[in-house]
Amino acid sequence: VMATDGDQSVCIESLGSGGSGESGLTPDSELNLEYSIISGNEAIDGIESFEIDTYTGVITTLTELDRETVPLYSLTVEARDQGGLTASSVVMVTVMDVNDNSPSFSQANYSDNVTE
Repeated sequence: VMATDGDQSVCIESLGSGGSGESGLTPDSELNLEYSIISGNEAIDGIESFEIDTYTGVITTLTELDRETVPLYSLTVEARDQGGLTASSVVMVTVMDVNDNSPSFSQANYSDNVTE
């Protein structure tokens, strides 16, 4: 995403995290930007899943994510400069599966015959 304000510009770039649970946005070092999540952070059980640092753009989780509940989040992040101009970008968060459910069986014992 590229936003321009006169002869200044800002490039918002989604950074990979290597599984650390964080993603960041890198602003042009000469501009003071403020970041916010404007959609896609709907509350589950009354708690939003993500927060964004207003000044760095680093996104962190507020709750434990569960792939069986929500496998994919689509967060719209907005950057606003001091002049009031804005740009937005979509950050896709894919939740990877962890074997967090123990195997279960409907009966205690199973038996069968195998013919040779």
